[in-house]
Amino acid sequence: MKKLWNLFALLLCAALLCSCSPEPNTLPDNISPDTTEKTPEPEPDYNYLKNMSRKMQLAMAIEVTSQDYPMLTTMEVGAFDPDQVRDWYVAEDNPYNQYSCSVSVEDGKLEISNKRNDNTGVYLQQFNNGYFMGVDLGEFDGWVRYFPYYSNLYDLHPDIVGEPVVVVQQPCFGFIQQDLDHGYVLTRGLNADENVYYGMIYELNGYRGKGGSWTWSEYASFEGVPQSYLYNQEDNSIYVATTAGIYLITDGGHVQTIVDSAVSGAIRANSMVLLDGSIYCGSSAGVYRYDMEKNLEAWYPMEYQSIVNQAKEP
Repeated sequence: MKKLWNLFALLLCAALLCSCSPEPNTLPDNISPDTTEKTPEPEPDYNYLKNMSRKMQLAMAIEVTSQDYPMLTTMEVGAFDPDQVRDWYVAEDNPYNQYSCSVSVEDGKLEISNKRNDNTGVYLQQFNNGYFMGVDLGEFDGWVRYFPYYSNLYDLHPDIVGEPVVVVQQPCFGFIQQDLDHGYVLTRGLNADENVYYGMIYELNGYRGKGGSWTWSEYASFEGVPQSYLYNQEDNSIYVATTAGIYLITDGGHVQTIVDSAVSGAIRANSMVLLDGSIYCGSSAGVYRYDMEKNLEAWYPMEYQSIVNQAKEP
């Protein structure tokens, strides 16, 4: 009898639950169904990745060494801020504008140092039989000249001493010496008619014959304002970072565009190195990397706030 009573109680509860449950997919009478179109969830901000022009996950971190920043052992990949780089030394609210991030290679490792590109605008390179001087006067004004030895005595002995000669009437950006008889000079300029900035490389060749002499000729040209360059003596190639990207000038003056993304043209490079198949460029706000084999680039911002403050702590 007790079992029958329990079974009856279970059936009664089930009947009550069914009578109280609403029909599937129904709403109360006082609520109308929502037919408005759902707004999609906003996507994460990947603009900085798009600006990189390629996938940025080349390496989430790189190992570095530094004597100027002893606390710095790794740099993490991050977002690139072109305004921060552009205004680094002029922004009034930047407490770290006395610091910079220059790259070099020490014992096979990437070295980070606090070196600003404070060139005075005067470049001098000695060769056999004379020397070359280049001047950058700013606002795309300057020159490059060749001075034979003792040319300061030309007025007294014009038959013996060579006269200083203008090589090119363009602002100088630096010299590359292959040896005492061969080299290059880098210049920059502006085509005012087309408002196009450009860089030039002139080849310098010396002659050791009687009296000695030098000749020069256009070697290569490329777009953008040159910012930093790197000479690879092994294959006589020149890498140049400009406001239009990074170029490779191979033996014979052939110009190849390595990368021309939005970031590579905005980093304002102060130094360049080659390391393990990648080009590294230092700048005021961090390190730019381009892996030539994988065709990938990445930006590693310099976290001055933590690095400098840690160094100041007792």
